[in-house]
Amino acid sequence: MMRSTTISPTWKSALLRASEILRFKKTTAAQSPAFHNAGSVSYLSNGPLLEMNSIICSEFKETDNEFGDGGAVGIFTEDYVDQDDLYPYVPEKRIPQDATVVTQVRSHLR
Repeated sequence: MMRSTTISPTWKSALLRASEILRFKKTTAAQSPAFHNAGSVSYLSNGPLLEMNSIICSEFKETDNEFGDGGAVGIFTEDYVDQDDLYPYVPEKRIPQDATVVTQVRSHLR
């Protein structure tokens, strides 16, 4: 028999449970494919709760002469959110994980 679980409407989140890691995904009002706000809470069985809140921006160009040598290029950036009034950090309960990431993917012909 399957059990159903109700998710708090306050978070408007999807919960995933896999090998002792808990994550939540925040939904955003602006649904743009190039910008996304994501948050997660994770833990390991013997460690503290860790929280990440970040803004993700991406861009893809089929043809790019400036950075892609005329081929396709994609750029992905992620930066942490310092202050979030809607979902504030709770340092007494979770440790913030702050990360800044920039990734470029280019096509190469042999």
